[in-house]
Amino acid sequence: MTGREPGSLPFHGPRQVDCGLVRRLRRGWRGRAFFAVLLLVGIAAARMRPRKCRAEACFQVRTQGPPDGGPSSIERRAAQAFGTRANVIALIDRLRLYPQLRETESDAALAARFSEGLAWKVEGDTVRLGFTDSDAEGARRAVQGLIELFVHARRDAAVGRARAALAAADAGIEALDGVLAARQQSLDEFVLANEAMVGELRPHDCRSCAPHRADVRLASLRTRRIEARLGQLAEVLGSLRDVRLSPRLSSAEREQRIDWLERDLRQARVALEESQCEDAAAGDRPSAPGTRPSLTRSNLVEVEAEYDRLTADATAARALYREALTRRLDLESDLHRATSSDLESIRVLNRSACSVPP
Repeated sequence: MTGREPGSLPFHGPRQVDCGLVRRLRRGWRGRAFFAVLLLVGIAAARMRPRKCRAEACFQVRTQGPPDGGPSSIERRAAQAFGTRANVIALIDRLRLYPQLRETESDAALAARFSEGLAWKVEGDTVRLGFTDSDAEGARRAVQGLIELFVHARRDAAVGRARAALAAADAGIEALDGVLAARQQSLDEFVLANEAMVGELRPHDCRSCAPHRADVRLASLRTRRIEARLGQLAEVLGSLRDVRLSPRLSSAEREQRIDWLERDLRQARVALEESQCEDAAAGDRPSAPGTRPSLTRSNLVEVEAEYDRLTADATAARALYREALTRRLDLESDLHRATSSDLESIRVLNRSACSVPP
């Protein structure tokens, strides 16, 4: 008799139970060890992976003056400002981003790295910006720099256009200096060569514009050009001081332009004194080549026709010169507005702290 009732489970002693458990543990230890190793490797890889931080900002664009195209214009400007390599590299250098890579990577590689971390979206008149980087402070500075880049891009473009137009106007005035000086020189030389007959035909004109013989003989081309400029600057200045001749200008604009012209006049007077001193040091010189010979009294009709032609040429050149000076004043006003006033205002709606993206 075994002491076990029929139908009951077989009894195992404590030693038998312990041996069975050990055998089962031995059979599964390799799998559990494998998964433990995988877990440890994953934890180590997660800790070794560079930490990524994301800084975000949202700002609203308020344009001064007439609308310039709405959201589509804002999106085009953002694409140009954020997508131009020169702008991106200038921003990287200004903010000192990627200091360890600046000496080893090319501008193209740095711009591509920056673009990978950048995300932006235009919603109406609002721009949402996000930048992801391993450096939390760098990500925040990048977002702030991108906002400033968007603002300055439009102003810099306006300033660049104004300066280019002003440079072209200056080049045109420089060319007109020579044209007016040459035409005035031709008229002066003709008057000197035929002074008596011109005085008889045009007594009022001759008394008001007849030059001194020594001035014409001794004046260099540079001196004549400066004299031509001085005369036209003085005429435009006189027109500005007469409110009836410039009714479209406000008092502030008129005073500003008068200040600019007085500045140019002072500079021209100083240049004229220097040029005249150089002429005097060079001594007397013969009349310039091409001086017109005097005509006889039998040719009064020819004298009158030639005088009228030369006078008309000089008058037309002076009119063109005054128009060019007025145009230059308009362009200088444009440049002043572009550099001193904000074309738009930026309102930052929210700026999130640096977070860890999923």
